[in-house]
Amino acid sequence: MTADAGILYDAGTAALGRGSIGEATAFLLAAKRIDPRAGDIRRNLAIAERTVAAARGEELPPMPRGPALALSAAEGWWLAALLVALGAAAGIAAIVRSERSLPAGRLARWLPRGAAAGIAAGLLLAAWLTAGAVSERRHPEAIVVAMSVEARSGVDEAPRAPILMRAGERARAGRAHGDDVEVIIGGSPVGWVPRAALWNVADAPRYTAGFRSR
Repeated sequence: MTADAGILYDAGTAALGRGSIGEATAFLLAAKRIDPRAGDIRRNLAIAERTVAAARGEELPPMPRGPALALSAAEGWWLAALLVALGAAAGIAAIVRSERSLPAGRLARWLPRGAAAGIAAGLLLAAWLTAGAVSERRHPEAIVVAMSVEARSGVDEAPRAPILMRAGERARAGRAHGDDVEVIIGGSPVGWVPRAALWNVADAPRYTAGFRSR
């Protein structure tokens, strides 16, 4: 499966223009995952999020200003690999200097520390990225694309008051059963909605004309 940030941005902007806030949010979030520093993607996503907040009577989030210091998941993995590689190189250099009994200057004294720091930082970043990927795979981020939908208790569950969800609201998708999918908010299941009312952000490219699978 391949996706292009530009195609997703165009789809999200078109959806925003016709008032389809749920679809716009899903497309623009998917685009941001690929290119998190793009100012036009961040700006239009903020417009969609402000529309959702206004509909819920909440305080409007600020519009983005200035460049964003963010990495995509792919860039994060490259950075983790680079940190480990640099740490390993520093460690090898320290070992070589030690075995050859070369004079220990200031740089040489810092090589072991740099090696340990680089490897540790790379492994920690990789662990954080792995945890995020596992969480996304288990409960993918999802967006309500219906104008409104009620999350209701399942057939075999204790009855509970339905929760009204509006277009553009974020949640996590849980179990699927028939034509329904479980909605998770704040780590807790809140009910079930029709599959068609909820898009997984990762699946947003499938709804664009430029999507292709491989």
